[in-house]
Amino acid sequence: MNVLTDIYGNVMYHLSNVLSALQAPKFRAETLRLISNGKHSLSERCRKGLMIQYGINDINVLKASDPFHAEKNPEGHLDFSSADNILSLDLVVEKFNSIDWNKFDRTELNFYTTPGGTPETKRVFADLINEFTTPGLKNPVQPGQLLTIAGTTMVCDLLGQILFDEGDVMLTHSPFYHRFPNDFSDRGLIEIGEVSTITSKGFELKVERFEDAYQAARLRGKNVRAILLVNPRNPDAGYFTLDELKPIVDWAVKEHNLFVILDEIYDLSVYDPIEGVPFESAIRLFDNDPSLDRDKLVWMSGLSKNFSLPGLRTAVMYTPNVDVLAATRRFLMYQGPNATTEFIVRELVGDKDWVRNVFLPESNRRLRLFRDKVVTWLESVKQKTGKDITWVTPRAGFFIFINFGSFLDSKTFEAEERLQLKFFQQKVLFVRGKSLKMPVPGWFRIVFSSYDEDGLQKGLTRIGRALGVADL
Repeated sequence: MNVLTDIYGNVMYHLSNVLSALQAPKFRAETLRLISNGKHSLSERCRKGLMIQYGINDINVLKASDPFHAEKNPEGHLDFSSADNILSLDLVVEKFNSIDWNKFDRTELNFYTTPGGTPETKRVFADLINEFTTPGLKNPVQPGQLLTIAGTTMVCDLLGQILFDEGDVMLTHSPFYHRFPNDFSDRGLIEIGEVSTITSKGFELKVERFEDAYQAARLRGKNVRAILLVNPRNPDAGYFTLDELKPIVDWAVKEHNLFVILDEIYDLSVYDPIEGVPFESAIRLFDNDPSLDRDKLVWMSGLSKNFSLPGLRTAVMYTPNVDVLAATRRFLMYQGPNATTEFIVRELVGDKDWVRNVFLPESNRRLRLFRDKVVTWLESVKQKTGKDITWVTPRAGFFIFINFGSFLDSKTFEAEERLQLKFFQQKVLFVRGKSLKMPVPGWFRIVFSSYDEDGLQKGLTRIGRALGVADL
């Protein structure tokens, strides 16, 4: 009886947490208070930014209420929503521990850092791009065309203020990363225009869809300033080839004089390339075609994904546009990496032998291994349930995009939310398709690199239970 009482108590406690999170508004309570009561304290601009919805606040509430820990709290919430990668932590720690701190110039601590990074740091990033991201360019990336910035989130935030006026539009292909409306718009106050890539053949870029979205924005009196191309993609972890990207880039630059923002944060995390068509950076399109205005190119990547180092908050932005560089550098007086972070980055990323022969091959091998574990599990669930479960087999990144639509009680986003509640009840958290602008209900993005093998298996077991499948 005591056991049953304990079980009942745990279930009711957990359900209470889940229901509280789901019934709460998508905005944090503090944000709601600021919007409603802050009229005399906060600027109109600030309150406009606070009004922009943050799509997965329910997940963050649950995660914070009872986080998983392998030893201290094994029954806590497993977070498969945040694109973290701990699979190569040992490689990073080993390299970090080998850093010779005698090489660090302590006098750097007595002076302000250089906005946009020191020349040494920018040289390291230029070498990384020219040797690993897009080798063999006719016009190699120069250190003077780069800025070191505290994370790609900050790059998005800065671009939202530098390239756009309030209310301007940026077009991007959907489904897309759920935080883009916040990253670009919380302070930039811009509008994200969705261009669906969903076709009967999968995810496809179509010029006519971009043109339709462009014209629709213009009819509303909106100014379209840029397109955002994310490659490799998030949430489905595939990638576009240069042949697929070329018509869109030509349309944007040559027909409408738009900026092309390239987010290639997973560019070195491609572990299953298309046979005969490896991933290539879209920087190469501008290098190959002199008729493309290079001043319209802005590229970003960082260490959070490729090198599993989000804690360092370090990214790099590249553009040949001297005005965009100068404006961004001016704003970096307010936010930029510190001297010790830059030193660590130079020691890690600057060791090209370690990057080429140790870290990247082993990191990508482990990502593919864990990808395969999830695919094998999905095949088992499909066989056991007889349900029509489909997924996009990932080629890059840390996640897999799965269609659990056959488990919905109706083909609606309300039913998708009810299925998500079942996952939450099993204390496993991941992002649903509606938050990612997926037009069809039933899709979920599951990160498979956030935990070790035991943690991954525990999470898959919980997902199976939510789907009504006994432990696999």
